[in-house]
Amino acid sequence: MQTATTTTSPRTALYARVSTTGHGQDVGLQLDELRQVARQ
Repeated sequence: MQTATTTTSPRTALYARVSTTGHGQDVGLQLDELRQVARQ
């Protein structure tokens, strides 16, 4: 009996959090940087 082998990309989850808002900290900016690293 043969089984088919499929190749899939690993799945990851990103979590970002800021302790203060309105002081130059932005979740969106952090997530952009994390996504760039994850693509590498």
